Amino acid sequence: MKILIVQLGRIGDMILATPLFKAIAKKYPDAEIDVIAGRHNYNIIKNNPYINDIIVHRKPPLYILLNIFRIRRKTYNYLIDPKDHYSNESKYFAWIAKANIKIGYNQSKKRIFHHSVPGLSANKNLHYTMRHFQALKPLGIYMPTEIPRPDLYTSDYSEEYVVRFLAGLTDKPLLTLNISASKENKMLQPDKWVKILRKVDMRDWNTVISYAPPEKSVAEYIADKSVFPILFRSRSMSDVISLVNRSSLLITPDTSLVHVASAFNTPMVGIYSGLNVQFEKFKPLMDDQTIIRASEGDSGIRTVNEDDVIEVLRNKLKL
Repeated sequence: MKILIVQLGRIGDMILATPLFKAIAKKYPDAEIDVIAGRHNYNIIKNNPYINDIIVHRKPPLYILLNIFRIRRKTYNYLIDPKDHYSNESKYFAWIAKANIKIGYNQSKKRIFHHSVPGLSANKNLHYTMRHFQALKPLGIYMPTEIPRPDLYTSDYSEEYVVRFLAGLTDKPLLTLNISASKENKMLQPDKWVKILRKVDMRDWNTVISYAPPEKSVAEYIADKSVFPILFRSRSMSDVISLVNRSSLLITPDTSLVHVASAFNTPMVGIYSGLNVQFEKFKPLMDDQTIIRASEGDSGIRTVNEDDVIEVLRNKLKL
């Protein structure tokens, strides 16, 4: 059986979609699963043993032509696009791919797919991962009773890098503090982090600051103004995945690292917006989690009081 899955979007979206690949492989051990991924999220599945081939969607004309050839050279049993809303990319790939059965979201008056997945209104109370399982019903795979954790695999390249980094630290437990998020209003202000780090006793922990490249100067400022933190200079998301996997605690705003921590069941203190619908859709799945929320309706975390974070961390970091 040959299956083509379309999974574009953000890094976190790809992470939360990974249980689908495992579920298909468990039901159909001989299935060849190809994935059309975005240029930002394809690295998440590079080491996934259930993936046969990754087709990275890029917009320059040459890449488009090459990808059309790669997609059309196979006839798939199934094309699956699990997103629960209309998109031009869905229509485009459904038109290009040769597949006996196509599964995806159909607009009310335009049927692109043979089998329709439920739309946003029908899915409003479901976690993102469970929404995606709706697309597997035609394959005889049904929504699990519990939300499955993401299924991530580290790379040897990043494992070696992180092991070398940690070799320079003490044998204290590792605390990873991530300061980055997808939008500025979802990040805590630098001076709030400085206040938190100055007022929380972290002597019994190796505290490491993780950050996205655009926040390098912010991370350096926080480290310079604080006492214990060490900067982790990651080369890719793969490095950060290996770091979170080895962490005893992750402190982070709502971002893709939440889902990385869920995959490895890494304990987390998460700082979230005041949007309840978004929280329920992307809520964390690790066993040990402490959530700090912004004021109701706040789309970011600017209304989070640093004193609340300090209180939570003081209780959490007692060994």
